[in-house]
Amino acid sequence: MSGIEKPSNIVSLAHRRAERSRRLHPTRPHDAYSQSLEERLSRLEADFDRLLEAVVDTTKLAEDNRDYMMRLLRLLKDKELT
Repeated sequence: MSGIEKPSNIVSLAHRRAERSRRLHPTRPHDAYSQSLEERLSRLEADFDRLLEAVVDTTKLAEDNRDYMMRLLRLLKDKELT
């Protein structure tokens, strides 16, 4: 038997989980708890701001679509009446 031992299954599973986490979230730190509370709060605030921007953009697009659909409805109604 060689001097290199196969790691136990527990170590292998932990390694696989860490690798999968790195692949799924490459921009996130590998261990979020190694950061200070202020850094974690800052990251959460940035994520929340990004989420709010997406919601505001979606709301604006929905309002624009509603206005467009109402205009089309009025044009169709006018077309039917004439």
